[in-house]
Amino acid sequence: MKSGSDPSTTRMRRAGGRLRPTTWSKAQAIMKVLDAAVIKMEGGTDHDLRILEFCRLRRKRRERELKGWQLLVPGN
Repeated sequence: MKSGSDPSTTRMRRAGGRLRPTTWSKAQAIMKVLDAAVIKMEGGTDHDLRILEFCRLRRKRRERELKGWQLLVPGN
């Protein structure tokens, strides 16, 4: 590996400059853990974590619904 080259950049370059789906899912998992850690460090409870997860699930469901509507719009 050349000095100063970033392995993640090399990986992205090999993928055509786009993030691979596995990379994105790993990033989401890391963000979930970091969010939970911050909530706990700031004195949050398990109830706060459940609320955060509920919001994530609701957002995913909303995105799926919107994606379904986009398929029905003429011209797409």
